Amino acid sequence: MPRIPVSLSEKDFAMLYDIATSIHTICDMDEMIRNIFRKIKEMLNIQGVSVALHDAARKEFVFIRTVEDDVRPSPRILPEMHFPDHLGVAGWVLREDCSALLNNAQKDKRFFRGVDRKACFKTRSMICVPLKTRKGTLGVLYAINKLAGRFTSKEVRMLEVLSGSIAVSIENARLYGELQSAAEILRKENRSLRHGLIERFRLQGVIGTSNGIRDVFHMVDKVLDSTTTVLLQGETGTGKELIARVVHYNGPLKDKPFVAENCGALTETLLESELFGHVRGAFTGAVSDRMGLFEQADGGTVFLDEIAETSPVFQVKLLRVIQEGQIRRVGDQHQIKVNVRLILSTHRDLEQEVKSGAFREDLFYRISVYPIKLPPLRDRTEDIPLLAEYFLNRF
Repeated sequence: MPRIPVSLSEKDFAMLYDIATSIHTICDMDEMIRNIFRKIKEMLNIQGVSVALHDAARKEFVFIRTVEDDVRPSPRILPEMHFPDHLGVAGWVLREDCSALLNNAQKDKRFFRGVDRKACFKTRSMICVPLKTRKGTLGVLYAINKLAGRFTSKEVRMLEVLSGSIAVSIENARLYGELQSAAEILRKENRSLRHGLIERFRLQGVIGTSNGIRDVFHMVDKVLDSTTTVLLQGETGTGKELIARVVHYNGPLKDKPFVAENCGALTETLLESELFGHVRGAFTGAVSDRMGLFEQADGGTVFLDEIAETSPVFQVKLLRVIQEGQIRRVGDQHQIKVNVRLILSTHRDLEQEVKSGAFREDLFYRISVYPIKLPPLRDRTEDIPLLAEYFLNRF
């Protein structure tokens, strides 16, 4: 809509100043958005606020937060809420580079009903303003459903005044999140490199001369020159990750990445994000695209510890990765080809887990290509003096 001259009172300016200064002090994207929602709702007496970011590369808008309704204890979040950037009021605002005011949204030709259908929500009225930085239009900000009366040009102008501060704050929070993600990846890579350099395992680095450990050496020696999937079974503390590193650093992939993840230490959602990565907007706090461990280890080895602790849903996704050699980031529709060697471990009896229905039979047969069983120390007591001597020398 064309800019209509409106006058703002001293009270209006004081309110705008309070909102602008408060949001600039917050780096966390989720906390900042909640703060923006709360203050704008109070200022305009509306049902909710939405923020949709523009992804120019994919030509779509991505909601990072949807309508916050007073009757709910927390904001309603729809991670898959994407729509093409030529549709709806947001598409019009992007093209025209100006704000839109709709006091009867359902009868406005610019309104796209697909979002309402997906969110099970009805938009009656709205203001939509562009969020712009020096780099261009970052996205749009919606004020939705006036609770009393109609939206006015003055309220449009107040949102426009705020939009610049909000856009810069979102951009800063997003950059901060990206820096945090990049720093975490660097920290993990640094730990991995340091560990790899210090612990370039050789078979003789695994201490023991008992028959049980010699059988393990024999099994490991047979698989060193291949990239066969290996399943390590043994009680906690029997050295499953140690053997996994032996297999990797003495095999054909020794100069490629080795990444490890304990499947029992993460929830299903976090595990999927950690292994397969996620795209921006996939869930609250996903402020940027993130590469998963499978992509980081492309060409190398992924070690999945405690694989039996995963849910049947995750097991289906892992089976698809093994069968197709492709992963899909959380919140994305695109497949990414990966080529990794899998080494998996568990302290459970997987055959028994399959019989009880706790582990998928088809996945079991795909990962137990080359099983190696590691004996507990109580079954190789003759190795205890060697281990004692090693630790005395080391410490």
